[in-house]
Amino acid sequence: VVGYLNNNNINVLYAHVFDFYNENIDLNNISSDKCYEDIQKILNINDEVSNLTLKVSEVVLLLPGYGVKVFQKTNSCLIVDEEGIIKDIDINNILRPLRKERIPDNESIVTILPSYFKVENLDGIEETTFLPPLNKKGNNLSLHAFLYTLPKQICDSYNNAVTFRDLIKVKHQVISPVALSFYLASKMKVDDTYFLVEFGLSDTIISVVNKNRVVCSGSFNYGLNALINKIISKFGSDYKHSKDLLLDYGYNTKITKYNKSIFSRTREDGLKEVFYQEDLNEIINEFFLEYFHLVDNCLQTMNINKKDIFNTMKFYLYNKIEDIYGIDEYLYSNYDIHVSIFTPSVIGCDKSNYTNCVAGIFYYYFYNHYFDIDNKNYKVTQVDRVEEKEEEYSEIKDEL
Repeated sequence: VVGYLNNNNINVLYAHVFDFYNENIDLNNISSDKCYEDIQKILNINDEVSNLTLKVSEVVLLLPGYGVKVFQKTNSCLIVDEEGIIKDIDINNILRPLRKERIPDNESIVTILPSYFKVENLDGIEETTFLPPLNKKGNNLSLHAFLYTLPKQICDSYNNAVTFRDLIKVKHQVISPVALSFYLASKMKVDDTYFLVEFGLSDTIISVVNKNRVVCSGSFNYGLNALINKIISKFGSDYKHSKDLLLDYGYNTKITKYNKSIFSRTREDGLKEVFYQEDLNEIINEFFLEYFHLVDNCLQTMNINKKDIFNTMKFYLYNKIEDIYGIDEYLYSNYDIHVSIFTPSVIGCDKSNYTNCVAGIFYYYFYNHYFDIDNKNYKVTQVDRVEEKEEEYSEIKDEL
């Protein structure tokens, strides 16, 4: 997706889904060599339909939430200005040390997302704001932030694949569910506590969002390809035909006058075997019974096993889930309002496949404007840090 933020709305210049080099790719370890041809596809975009020509040299890189760790960080600093007016340099002084936090050698800090700032004004009264309190007066400035890390192998493999042979520059990187939770909190009317379920080709990533922030994440190896393989096994169709059956027919319980077949094949004994919509419905139903059992197991590994939480918090599925025709009907009839598909309300990107890219664009422009200290044109001034406290987040301590 190529776009920008204007008046807090995303304007899309170009959106397209490219086929990846291998649909069974190991997303934990991307190959730079194999991605090389794919990256070249987006360098020069020539869209004859819209008469659009684009040259892409920089990207916002969305990293998957595999193995994400969440820390809460509190930091404070004195205000530099003699009159106590908070300026960019104070925001810099309170944010920059978080980039240098000590973490295990096999981890990389990806995202630092401020939760709130606190200003102790000249009268000793504290004021809390989400955005940097520029131009306000005070004696002391403090910050509460979420620090997100990923395994170094994942960060390195994705960055190396994108920047291989200096084809393109990574302007900013963010963990996809972190960007999406930020986008939902800013643009969509949703509760502040819910589950994000990224339904991918071969994997599913579940992120728990509490008070609009991702607080923990888990994953399991089961996605669209598992459903396609079930169709292949039952129908004897190839991968492409099986995927097309999901797109064209999917789940449909409507009774028609003519029970038309959706696929047929000739068996080894020479007999013709015919399959109908009800056969495909049965496969889809069987798949999702297994799928949500795995979802439940994944939540339990994150110490989320209370039935009242599971039954009241909403699940937002996104990404490849929309490749199944009629899936809305299936989810509504089987899981009521607690499970739904998220689709961005953005012209030109109103498909669930574009969710991560839309969230990434919104997050980048907002973060770059308010929090990206590396883009500020001033010299760092060292001031004494009054307080420093680090604690790994625990969902047990924070009731959902």
